[in-house]
Amino acid sequence: MKKKKSFEILELLSKLTISIEKIEQQLAGSTSTNEPEYLSIDELAKLTGLSKNTIYQKRSRREIPAYKFGRELRFKKSDLNTWMETKKHPMLNLLQEVK
Repeated sequence: MKKKKSFEILELLSKLTISIEKIEQQLAGSTSTNEPEYLSIDELAKLTGLSKNTIYQKRSRREIPAYKFGRELRFKKSDLNTWMETKKHPMLNLLQEVK
């Protein structure tokens, strides 16, 4: 009886170890960080140097991507990166190609 329980425990430990390894692999491959994916308007203003009023104006003209969470306006980092890439001045692109 003891041998059977020992075998069952070893089998369970083996399955548990495999499960833990899978979770570790998923976490290692994950690109997420502890940083929030969405920025508040205050965070965006600080990051970009734009005033909150300018950001609100750009948002109302649909020049900048944003989301509403209840009454809060939030800006997704990946959308902002894409938006900033499209708003680069053509001369900057030319200068980067020359380097």
